[in-house]
Amino acid sequence: MKARPKALLFGVLIGAAVGVILALMATPEQSDENGENTALASLGPAEYLQLGFAILTLARQVGTVLKRV
Repeated sequence: MKARPKALLFGVLIGAAVGVILALMATPEQSDENGENTALASLGPAEYLQLGFAILTLARQVGTVLKRV
């Protein structure tokens, strides 16, 4: 398999994994044993957007490092 299809497949798999993790974090049914909301459940849309941008920035930095190698 050539490098471009490998990179696309890797990107799709990582994107799907990150999407599943963010979806699980965003579910409103998160509470602890006492029925109180956890810290993840109290996050708002702005925090999820910041988290998404942080993940994209991290992916860009990893890509830059891999280009150097």
